[in-house]
Amino acid sequence: MTNWIAKLSKSTKSKSKKSASMNTDAASSSKTDQSQTQSNQKPSKPVSSSKMASKLTVYDQLFVNYANDPSDNLPDRIGPNGVLRLLQDVHAEPTDCSVLIFAWKCKAQTQCEFSNEEWTNGLKAINCDSLDKLQKWFKNARNCIQKPADFDEFYVFSFAYAKSLAQRGLSLEVAVAYWRIIYGDNRRVDHWIKWVEQKGTGITKDEWTSFGAFIQKIKPDFSNYDDTGSWPLRIDDYVEFCKEEKV
Repeated sequence: MTNWIAKLSKSTKSKSKKSASMNTDAASSSKTDQSQTQSNQKPSKPVSSSKMASKLTVYDQLFVNYANDPSDNLPDRIGPNGVLRLLQDVHAEPTDCSVLIFAWKCKAQTQCEFSNEEWTNGLKAINCDSLDKLQKWFKNARNCIQKPADFDEFYVFSFAYAKSLAQRGLSLEVAVAYWRIIYGDNRRVDHWIKWVEQKGTGITKDEWTSFGAFIQKIKPDFSNYDDTGSWPLRIDDYVEFCKEEKV
């Protein structure tokens, strides 16, 4: 299970109850304090909600709907619980490739998190300035990676996005989860995963990148595979295995 999926799939019911209780207590305390000091204070001129809203861009207005979730404790950011609410609003599952494509368009640096800048740049990149447009975009997000050059950029982004900062490569579990998200139901990828899981070792950046090129360029019968080329040893071994097994 990837960190991304694990974070989004984690139940927040207990946190929500705790947050609600804390908010109730805080509100009660606040009212008591206000009642004690209200007589000594001059009433301030209220700021109209329309003026406050006019200072926010349409992207900011969408951002504040999901940012600063009490359960996330991430000031001025959309965190895992905020992302989960976003996915509910756009009718997308955490394991949908559209979620990863959206992170790519936002050039997000951390799994399950978006800064205001990342969010704004992402929405501008996909030309969405309303929730309605965002819902429609998520349904057709794969259109963004139909061109080989776009897919390559997205695929390379996925590696950096999936790994933690302390790691140079991906654990096998994370790599497999991301391959399944990216490729979906793909017989060639499924066969590769079954083979590579038997090896039980992590995936390097070179192996990750090369596999993307392998799936795109190499024919299923390996007739155009050059074993003297610059393929990683793991892919050479896989092709040799397939030829011996006449896969």
